[in-house]
Amino acid sequence: MNKMLNGEPLNTKWGKANIDRGYYRISTNEKGNEGKQLHRLIAEEYFGDWINDPNDKFDIHHIDGNKLNNCILNLEPLKPNDHGILHNIGNTHSLETMKKMSKANNATGYFRVTKHYTPMCKQGFDWVYQYYVDGKQRQISSVDIEKLKQKVLDKGLEWYIIDEEKAKRIGGI
Repeated sequence: MNKMLNGEPLNTKWGKANIDRGYYRISTNEKGNEGKQLHRLIAEEYFGDWINDPNDKFDIHHIDGNKLNNCILNLEPLKPNDHGILHNIGNTHSLETMKKMSKANNATGYFRVTKHYTPMCKQGFDWVYQYYVDGKQRQISSVDIEKLKQKVLDKGLEWYIIDEEKAKRIGGI
């Protein structure tokens, strides 16, 4: 039986991990990792220590929304503001409220667009447009902001510039 389904601890190289508040958390004091979230340790190993820079910190987002799916392909470093905005989109806020919230915290200048840092892209990042369909998160990505815009429009989704100055800095205007 799948350990994740029956609640048994997972043995990891960082120590045993138990489910705590929806996430796998290291429960043994091996290697000083007690209390650390497993997805964070996996992301640190894959992406490197730059995600812990005190001057430029990142949250680790579960792309599919499943906090127990710690496959590296499901983990995405996001700036804390972008991560917070992402989890508010599609909830109980009106579109106008979401735009205001996004403008206050968004680093790209485009509504629902975040910069996704990934070593899999030659330039080290891609642009990601995130939206919801029937309550499920979806995303469109591209390394080029203009191509992302076209993909979004081709799907019949709306493309908003919420901060022209920020949008000009990254291109696409």
